[in-house]
Amino acid sequence: MKIVSRYLFSVCLLVLVSVCFARCSNKSSESKYAQLGTLLPLDETELVSDIGPYVDEVRLVPITNRNEALMSYVSKAVLDESGNIFILDIEGNVVALKPDGTLLRKVANKGRGPKEYLNVEDIAVSSDSKYLMVLDGAKLRYYGLTDTMLYKEIDVLRSEFPVDAFAPAGGDDVYLFGAFPASREDYGKSKPMLLLTDSNGRKKREYLPRKDFTVSICNITQVFGNGYILKPQDSEHVVYKLYPDSVSAYCKVDFGKKNIPANYDGGKTQIDVGEYMTAPYFKLPMFFQETADDLYFKAAGPDADGYNFLYSKDKKRGVHWVDSREASPLNFIASDDTYFYAVVSKQLLSGSDDVCPLTKYIADAIRLDSGSDSTGGDNDVIVKIKFKL
Repeated sequence: MKIVSRYLFSVCLLVLVSVCFARCSNKSSESKYAQLGTLLPLDETELVSDIGPYVDEVRLVPITNRNEALMSYVSKAVLDESGNIFILDIEGNVVALKPDGTLLRKVANKGRGPKEYLNVEDIAVSSDSKYLMVLDGAKLRYYGLTDTMLYKEIDVLRSEFPVDAFAPAGGDDVYLFGAFPASREDYGKSKPMLLLTDSNGRKKREYLPRKDFTVSICNITQVFGNGYILKPQDSEHVVYKLYPDSVSAYCKVDFGKKNIPANYDGGKTQIDVGEYMTAPYFKLPMFFQETADDLYFKAAGPDADGYNFLYSKDKKRGVHWVDSREASPLNFIASDDTYFYAVVSKQLLSGSDDVCPLTKYIADAIRLDSGSDSTGGDNDVIVKIKFKL
């Protein structure tokens, strides 16, 4: 994994967001946040500089076969029901690891041959837990999780619906999310952000009309129990759960007067992304992860600083911490019933002393464990943390 430089949080956002924000103006089809309600992160969480008192358990799993895995900076990960972890990096490599960190297999090769992929944009585990699903351009490819002979593919609706992320929808159905309309002529029109499609890629249902900004970044994440959370990245900050039979508003993230205003761009279809990211407001809640008890997400704050929020779902209280500007940011990329997962480079140990509380806690845990060499020398480490809030 590559440790990247000072402003990685804002730089990665600028790269992923690109230079285009989508705009529309129609009322949302979802108005109730029936499960967690409205979250007020700046009021309901306490700023901390040490997360140690809130950690119940930490497990360190060294990634072996490092050269075979060929991972760069990790962008997403999903888990299957056996605890295997499937990792997508920013260079489009997909690697499967066993729960003990050893290489399960390389899912496929890059190329134009049979069963190969060219440009992986998103990954998920199928509803029946038989396949790793890979979004590759206009194809949705299905690779057998345990049986490497299992493979199938379907075409997605790229021509009429630019797909940025997806999730299984029960059976052979699939949810497709598109941050942007198919053409500039569709800006300002009531076009859906989410489609339900069948096993042949045909549209079955539309959800979530666009309104003002939508951004293609960290839109869908897998959470415990192979559940999926959708955050469209518009100014409403509504978070949705994608169920096999429905799309349900899960919660709303409200930063109060520090929310970035709706129509911040003044009605433009293109804006200065750097100006947007450094605006003195909170924007883009992302990286949503959830265990049975807790909820984690990150948001871009004033000056593009990364704010990390950790909630007890039962108490609706928690803590938050801020990423350091002097070191690479770190956030959770997967979750199961009990643990949040991060993939950490040993280079953290030789980096700046000015690091965020999460990085510091993990680096200290790795140092303490290094005496037993259970973290595998210089190998990268999967870190699993259970919190107590």
